[in-house]
Amino acid sequence: MMKSRTDLISKLNNYGNLIENGNYKEADAESESLLDYIMGYHFYTLLGKYFKLKSKIDENANQSDKILLDYLILLSKRVNLSNASDFANKLTLLLTSDQQISLKIPTRLSGIVPIDIKLNYHQDDIYSGSNAFLYINIWSDLPYDLTCCKLEIEFTHNRGPATSLVINNIDILSKQLNKQVATSIIPHRVSSQKVSKILLTIEGKTIEFEIQRQVSIKVLPDPNACKIEVQKPNRSLIGVQIPVNITFKAPYTELIDIQPTFQCTNNFPPIIEGDFLPFNMKVGESVTKLFYFESNTPVFTTVVMNVVFQTEISGETKIKHVINFDFISPFIVKPFLFDSNYQEQRNPKLSNDTTYLLETSLLNDLQDNILIEKIEDCQATDLPCLLEPGERYTFTVIQKPGPANRKIHFVSKDEKIVFFLKMQPFAELVRKTHYNFKSPTEAIINTKFNCVIEIDKTQDTEKACGIIHIIVDKSSQFAEIGPSEVNTVVWSSKVTQIPITFIPMVAGSYILPKITIIDETSVPQEFIRSIIVNYQ
Repeated sequence: MMKSRTDLISKLNNYGNLIENGNYKEADAESESLLDYIMGYHFYTLLGKYFKLKSKIDENANQSDKILLDYLILLSKRVNLSNASDFANKLTLLLTSDQQISLKIPTRLSGIVPIDIKLNYHQDDIYSGSNAFLYINIWSDLPYDLTCCKLEIEFTHNRGPATSLVINNIDILSKQLNKQVATSIIPHRVSSQKVSKILLTIEGKTIEFEIQRQVSIKVLPDPNACKIEVQKPNRSLIGVQIPVNITFKAPYTELIDIQPTFQCTNNFPPIIEGDFLPFNMKVGESVTKLFYFESNTPVFTTVVMNVVFQTEISGETKIKHVINFDFISPFIVKPFLFDSNYQEQRNPKLSNDTTYLLETSLLNDLQDNILIEKIEDCQATDLPCLLEPGERYTFTVIQKPGPANRKIHFVSKDEKIVFFLKMQPFAELVRKTHYNFKSPTEAIINTKFNCVIEIDKTQDTEKACGIIHIIVDKSSQFAEIGPSEVNTVVWSSKVTQIPITFIPMVAGSYILPKITIIDETSVPQEFIRSIIVNYQ
């Protein structure tokens, strides 16, 4: 193995002596190993001497392809030959001859030849069946222009036959960058395209250039491979599950792992229910999925359906389909909550010790008549009820702590609809101390009568005693015997009774002064009772 440039020069001299003495066959046997040493040790300045000698061997053997390679290398700027014009003339004569020559540039010399062809795709990925734009840059260090050349680019794919692109009548100018933009059609059902060959034909002589770096593009499935049709009602009512049938079709290729998802960008996205599991489709098959969209807010909203899928062997792609909803309310809803004293309650916490009435008013807010047929969990006796636009219907139910939702069945424009009236649930007010107020239903004017507040703390196992505050409202119809406000201690071991005495001042039907009891809970307990005061 040679260790220095001196050894290599000595080897070149022996190589030249063999050629000068006509020992071409023996010299040719040394050609490859000698070129390996030159390229391996990067002694590029010796390429000129080497290829001048080798050209004599190839000319003697009349090997046109090797002669063409020799002349090209000798005209390279990397060689920088002093008498390059002689070989330029020889190259011209060879190119204009009638010989049919096919030359493949060896890999190790691909960066030495005076013609450099670089390719690059305009984008990293593309949809199958679309046009791929290929940028082509050609640089020539030859001392003259090459005219009417033909450039052929061959492509391979992960499946199917190779394809090619041919550009005719290219002029390659000397010492100038020649730019071309070519268009390649991407076949269906492939996931990649790669440049496999670059062929340059000059006067019938074809030169195949080595692909120095991989030039490829990722091919995504054609978005038209999955067709989508959406069917939904003409109008969308809030509180109603809007059925939407979405049909997926595979017109020309098998589809794998079709996955629909939905996205809404506004502040009131609808609730979406349905089958979100991925599925497959064969060629020509169609699949219909049923989804339900529901909104509790009157709003115009745009739902974007993103569908991700793959073809039989191709990569993943995503398509979008826009579904618009104009959610409108069939009713203007006004709820009112009353306690057992028929006092409106604005606190959402309800006690199980008290009976509450939830009164709900429904005003027809559509431009069409509404026939209310049924309200679930409501013992209404005046149904069905027809409401014209702007008319109101009111129903009342007993409300306990927990949800207050109701399903309202109605008909509008011959369409049966179930309106899900959603309301905030009522929280439960947990009292460990229970109260009861006992009072007579009748009394005699100017005659005192007694009422009793019963306080039951026997279920409170955490505290042995507690303090409660009792307030009796002032009234012009009744006089109270005793203080209007009092604090009292109650014990968990017994039921405490606190008497309150009133004297009615006027006769008639009245409301007793309101009794308010304040304990450790956040909601006071109130008692309002009616009484009839007689003269005797």
